[in-house]
Amino acid sequence: MSTPLLKVQSLKLSLNPTFLADRAKEVLRSVSFILDRGQSLAILGQTASGKSLLLRSLSRFFHGLSIREAEGEVLFEGKNLLRTSQSRLLSLRGTRIAHVLQDAHSLFNPRLTIHQHFATILRIKQRKRVNPLDHAIQHLYRVGILDPESLLLHRVYPEELDAATRQKIMIASALVCEPRLLIADEPTAEFDSGSAARIAELLEQLKKESGLAVVIATGRVHRAEQFGDRIAILDQGELVACSTPRELFDRGEHEATRAFVEGTLLAGARRERLLAQGGQS
Repeated sequence: MSTPLLKVQSLKLSLNPTFLADRAKEVLRSVSFILDRGQSLAILGQTASGKSLLLRSLSRFFHGLSIREAEGEVLFEGKNLLRTSQSRLLSLRGTRIAHVLQDAHSLFNPRLTIHQHFATILRIKQRKRVNPLDHAIQHLYRVGILDPESLLLHRVYPEELDAATRQKIMIASALVCEPRLLIADEPTAEFDSGSAARIAELLEQLKKESGLAVVIATGRVHRAEQFGDRIAILDQGELVACSTPRELFDRGEHEATRAFVEGTLLAGARRERLLAQGGQS
């Protein structure tokens, strides 16, 4: 039996006390799931359910967090990343494991142009035989940048671009080194439906072509259905359901699952009512 690409077993995470809370806070509770090559899992949850912390735990990316304790196992290619050296983690991030965070702007060096940004990534990740310009153009085009040559050849800085374009560039940056696992936190939050569909199609293509595995976090049911072969519902740090979209929402056994289904139906009914009212006016 082959080793799964990613196996999370009984993951628990707690944060240190703060001036707002005088006791340690458990933010993830016995989370377990398996993800193999070519598969995608959408983590669906409300605000403050622990989605972002779960995604950060998958590569122990705890920068800026006051972690009290991380228990359990996060096995990537059979190695427990919760017990792996920092140097090993740094070598994995951006090569075998890539992140797309919700706040793309904070990950850019404001002193680097977009061209310099890609050249730096490829140099650090030892892709020296790759032409940085050609490789960046290819990936920018695939995520929906219509004129990547102009973006790279002119001295364009991240702050000059809108949020959606920066997010597309961040997705291209994550894919440019051909990772085995993509971890993405609300990657299409700034996108219109067409741009989001393009990214979903690209990831589906990469899953088939190269066996890319994807874990994505979202608070939107339609995005979870769009990006996930399976959907896992996270409620107050606990994984309460995990199944295919059809099975999950047909059963709707857990209260959190029902809340998402009912919320989606309510939103749809509200849209229809507003459209009907608009047609009468």
